[in-house]
Amino acid sequence: MDYCFNYEFLLEKGVRVAILYLAIGDYTDFWTDFYSSCEKNFLPDCEKNYFVFTDRPSTISGTNVHVSSVDDLGWPLNTMFRFKYFLRHRDTLRSHDAVFFFNANALFCETISMKDVLPPGYTLTGVVHPGYQKYRKIFLPYERKHRNSTAYVGRFEGDCYFQGCLNGGFSNEYMDLVECCNRNINQDLRANIIARAHDESHLNRYLIEKKVNMLPSCYSLPEGWIGDPIISMRDKAKYPWYSGVKNASAGSGKALGLVKSFVKKIVVESR
Repeated sequence: MDYCFNYEFLLEKGVRVAILYLAIGDYTDFWTDFYSSCEKNFLPDCEKNYFVFTDRPSTISGTNVHVSSVDDLGWPLNTMFRFKYFLRHRDTLRSHDAVFFFNANALFCETISMKDVLPPGYTLTGVVHPGYQKYRKIFLPYERKHRNSTAYVGRFEGDCYFQGCLNGGFSNEYMDLVECCNRNINQDLRANIIARAHDESHLNRYLIEKKVNMLPSCYSLPEGWIGDPIISMRDKAKYPWYSGVKNASAGSGKALGLVKSFVKKIVVESR
């Protein structure tokens, strides 16, 4: 069905929505409040099913929650492989009307309707990064270093930088995005390339070429920032475990090389 031309019919029949959620390691601490606030405030009139990817399945519960076990590979692999994980449920996700992904630390503060997040005329939605909303395009943090990267964005391309913490759309269009980003990440890894902002770089490359509903930054307002959040991104730094997440990751060039070698091995073996 072409939802662009049957939008009101879709709302009348009832929208079936899939929520994608990645909770690896201590990020499971965010789950309970995410789930309760999402149930209350995000598309409250819609049927929602949650697809949670975690290495701690015993910490996740809910009658409409489907849990998939994944390994904790550390940062940035945990975030880079999100599209690969989503494809485990490819057919099930396409059977829904719409699919949305949210970062683990998202907290829904106000009621959000379908017309708010995915208004008529759009099939994809993303949130403007609050840290880059006033930047000129040449200063936006796209992948500009590696010209051979599938995420590469030319100097004068792109007008808006999307944050990877919230994106979605009608199911077929969104799953096309997931499949493309997963394919491109794998191609980069086989070439020993990791894009500047990992999965977010690939997301932005894809969305540059699409008509996207641009949600304002109040849909991803960091906790403590001035403004009235519709969705607040809770401050991960308040949690004692967070300081060790990126410190134990690919921060140095040597570590990054090890990560690339490890990931390349995974990609090649999975072909």
